[in-house]
Amino acid sequence: MPVEIIKKLSWQVLIALFLLPLSAWGYSEEECIRCHGSGSAESRLQIDADIYKTSIHAGEISCIDCHEAITGDAHFTDRGLEKVNCRNCHEQKNQHGRDVTTKCTDCHTRHAVYKADDVRSSVHWINLEKTCGGCHPDQTKSTGWLSVFTSFRIVSHPKQNMAGHFGKDMCVGCHQGKAAHGEDGPVNGQNCYRCHSPLDKERVILGYMHPYADWQKKPVNAAAGCISVIVLIGIIFIAAKDFMGRSDKRRSDHDGGKN
Repeated sequence: MPVEIIKKLSWQVLIALFLLPLSAWGYSEEECIRCHGSGSAESRLQIDADIYKTSIHAGEISCIDCHEAITGDAHFTDRGLEKVNCRNCHEQKNQHGRDVTTKCTDCHTRHAVYKADDVRSSVHWINLEKTCGGCHPDQTKSTGWLSVFTSFRIVSHPKQNMAGHFGKDMCVGCHQGKAAHGEDGPVNGQNCYRCHSPLDKERVILGYMHPYADWQKKPVNAAAGCISVIVLIGIIFIAAKDFMGRSDKRRSDHDGGKN
C-alpha cells in the first residue's frame, strides 16, 4: 500500500476519533460494577449488582446513560456532580408532595426498579404500605386499638367487582395521578378514587378513609371507634345472653321431661 494512502487513512482515523462523542470514552458497566458493586473496596457508594441485573434498566441502558455527569476520573473527588434526571427517559414530572422535595427514587428505588405488576417492585400494591409508609406512617399504620374498629369502610369490598384489589393497603387505588406524580389521570386500573377520592371532597364517601383514630388529631374517628367497640360488645352480650337463655330453656325442658 502506498505511503500516501496510509497517511491519508491515518488522518481520517484521527479526525473520526476527534469527532466521536465524549461519551465514547465513558466507563463500561463492568468498570462501574467493579468499583461500585457490593463488597468493593474502591468506593463507599455500592449497589447490589445481582439485583440490578434483574431490573428493567439492566441491558437497556448503561450506567452513564443515567449518571451522565460522570465523564472521567474527576468524579472520584467531585462532590458537585449533577443528580440523575429521570425525565431524560420518563415523561412524568415529579411533583409528588407540596414542596416537591420528594425524589423519584424515594418511591421507585435507585437501582432495583421493576414493573409495577412485579411483586419485587417497590410500587407493587403488596409493597405500598411499606413504600408509602416511609413518609406517611399515620396513614399506613394502625395507631391503636380504636383504629381497628374504624377500618370497616374499605374491607367491605370488592362489591361485585372481582377484577381489582381493594383494601387499605392499595394506596394508589385512591391516590392516583395527582398524588402519585402530580399529574391528572389515573396511574393504574384501580377505580377506588371514583368514590373515595381524597382530592375531591364532594365525592368522598364515609369520610376519611385511613384507619387513624386519635382523640387529639382525629376525634371523630376515635369517637367512631368507641361507638363501634360499644356496639360490638353489646352485640356479643346480647348474643351470649340469648344463647344462655336458650340453653337454660333446653335444660329446663329436658329436666321437665324426665319428671
